[in-house]
Amino acid sequence: MNLRELVEGQAEKYKDKVFLYWKEETVSYAQLNELTNKVANFLYNDIGIRK
Repeated sequence: MNLRELVEGQAEKYKDKVFLYWKEETVSYAQLNELTNKVANFLYNDIGIRK
């Protein structure tokens, strides 16, 4: 299992639960998954980083 699979699995299982509390903000597992996908797509498509 890689990190992507782990994040996606947890996001599917706990999508509305809070992953992170930071000061007055929270991030759900679904939001974490969305953010990590955006970062991964940026690194792959815009920067050209490959495996």
